[in-house]
Amino acid sequence: MVNGYIRKLICRAKDSFYPIRCIGCNARIPASSRDAFCPVCRARWEVYKHENCYHCGQPIDKCWCGVKRDTKGYINAEYHLVQYDKMADSIIKRMIYKTKIYNRERIFKAIAREMYNDLYPRVDHTDLVLCYVPRSPYNIYEYGYDQSEYISREFSKITGLNIADVLVNKGKRIQKRLSAEQRSDNAQRSYAVINGAGKLIKNKNVILIDDVLTTGASVTRCAQLLKLKGAKRVIVFALAKTI
Repeated sequence: MVNGYIRKLICRAKDSFYPIRCIGCNARIPASSRDAFCPVCRARWEVYKHENCYHCGQPIDKCWCGVKRDTKGYINAEYHLVQYDKMADSIIKRMIYKTKIYNRERIFKAIAREMYNDLYPRVDHTDLVLCYVPRSPYNIYEYGYDQSEYISREFSKITGLNIADVLVNKGKRIQKRLSAEQRSDNAQRSYAVINGAGKLIKNKNVILIDDVLTTGASVTRCAQLLKLKGAKRVIVFALAKTI
């Protein structure tokens, strides 16, 4: 874990000794600011959150385009904060990049807070637990952390919900390098339930956290496993869906 460990130390040093910067554009912001965005990026971010979906035309909070329609047997609801165009340079693209590459506590806290403010009010809070889509072993080795786990930790601190460490990723292939069909096949092979952990989600409503939904293959497989282990409902929370 040399690479990931070194990255972790560098990021912690930057958090300690460097000025606080906007997670969208990297501009300096006052240390006293309670927002992780500068005023300009905050205004843009609010616009992004209220766009209509480019695919179905519905408001983002109404659309199901982050996952395929035929996954509703496993996924009872799917909510994402924004939609993400990989080809366009935007604060969303830079934010996602930072989330995946840099182990920065400020970023994870900001995403968890946005999920709490915009996604959490949409769900019934009865019998809820948290799960997350685990990162591949290769990426954890490379970067030293699992961004979905860290977002979940921060979300847990805000809500008081317990994190059920139920899922594990044993995959040897990296999802982003695969086609949609290959992603689905890889997801089926990669994810599994930790032995004896199913009791943590039995008869529970599960919020399943992921960073970005591309084809929905990973969250669908994870939701399927959770349902097979007795979860009543699975609600997906994500930072963004890819368009």
